Amino acid sequence: MKATMTEPTSEPLRITLDPPLEYDGVKYEELTFDFDGLTTADFQRAARAFVRRYHPGKKRMSRFIVGERYLSLIIAQVANDGKGTSGVPIGLIKGPLRRYYPRLETQLLEARREAIEAYLDGKEII
Repeated sequence: MKATMTEPTSEPLRITLDPPLEYDGVKYEELTFDFDGLTTADFQRAARAFVRRYHPGKKRMSRFIVGERYLSLIIAQVANDGKGTSGVPIGLIKGPLRRYYPRLETQLLEARREAIEAYLDGKEII
């Protein structure tokens, strides 16, 4: 069971794509990124997905990971296309949306810091 007692601190980041972007046969007009809803469990789940994708055969990473591929994976998982679909292909984040990456990464790292602080303060139960 997971419970979070922290309040969201900001509005989700919305990126409107004009003209709409088509990637792998899917048309994207707007993407929403809600980093405030992330918990330490979300980061742990992303770390496991990262290991499965980039280091098959290992059970977990042996070091603290904050590399670009790991962060891109989390950003792709957080994205919402406004049509009820959560998550987008990681290639969309690393390719056509590359120019937005620094802003997305900054917000993600801030959310990560807040999630870790909430966990250490005992405000979040995993």
